[in-house]
Amino acid sequence: MTAPAPQGRRSTAEEPAPSDAGSDAPAQEPPAPGAPDRPSPAGGEESAALVAERDEYLEALQRTQAEFENYRRRVDRDRVAASEAARHQFVGQLLPVLDNLERAVEALGGAGSEVVTGLEMVIGQLAAVVADAGVSEMTVVPGDAFDPSLHEAIGREPSGDHPEGAVTQVVQKGYLAGDAALRPARVLVAGPQAPAADGT
Repeated sequence: MTAPAPQGRRSTAEEPAPSDAGSDAPAQEPPAPGAPDRPSPAGGEESAALVAERDEYLEALQRTQAEFENYRRRVDRDRVAASEAARHQFVGQLLPVLDNLERAVEALGGAGSEVVTGLEMVIGQLAAVVADAGVSEMTVVPGDAFDPSLHEAIGREPSGDHPEGAVTQVVQKGYLAGDAALRPARVLVAGPQAPAADGT
């Protein structure tokens, strides 16, 4: 009869295989699922070139967009300026009509009050058209200094009431488009004083 094996020992077949934990080389872990492969040096240079090319295209696109916005704003300004110029030109053609109507009212005076009332209504309507176009009547009174940018001198006359070079009389009204003269006021200007009869 065979004797049983001692209790404290295992058979050789049941002993676990020796572990590599005690070896000097680190264990190689498999890459995680979905993890990107490390780029090779050649792949890194290619990626940098692609980024540089993308930045170049982006910069060109932004520059083109900025140029287009500047062009659009310039076109809008030109369109507004052209519209104002056309409107002012049209109003400038109406001003002589307004002048003649005002002269007709002055010539009629108190005679024909119904006619005067009708003319004044027409004058008011034309004045509203002029005002809506951004055109205003120029304020010029005798004694104002002559301003060549606003006034047109049509003659000189001696004046004891105003200094030389001052406006003495407004012959035709002037009109402003904004701050610029659409039609300058036609005026007489004070000239040199006439010498006294006794020569003093």
